[in-house]
Amino acid sequence: MITGPRAVATPSNERIREALDTVVDPCSCAAGRGMGLVQMGLVDQVVIADSGDVRIAISLTSPACMRVGYFVDEIQRILQGVEGVADVEVVFDDGLSWSPDAMATQFDHVLAATRYGFPLPRPSRTRPSTLDDESRVDK
Repeated sequence: MITGPRAVATPSNERIREALDTVVDPCSCAAGRGMGLVQMGLVDQVVIADSGDVRIAISLTSPACMRVGYFVDEIQRILQGVEGVADVEVVFDDGLSWSPDAMATQFDHVLAATRYGFPLPRPSRTRPSTLDDESRVDK
């Protein structure tokens, strides 16, 4: 922990999230595509005190996650290397709130393609007509 007057600026939320995204989620590795914590949607909250103390709230992908120690070690190791970080605290939820919907859009598609061996069509937000008026059978 840094003692005495702080000569270094407090790191930004963006800088902390960039660093957190270098911590690879083991579940995504098991699926064949290593993705960072931010890409996976596992970072719920980043709180940065003026003192440089950082508190990270992480969602687990499962209540049975056995990698909690890995997350703590890696997050602390990575963030201690960020200029202005004095101390790091990592807290976790109960593993019941995360879903694939939390992942960054481009990465949920990549992970699905890896799991199923081929790219899956991305559902559209609106339901476009699959037949135009010219090709309708009931004209």
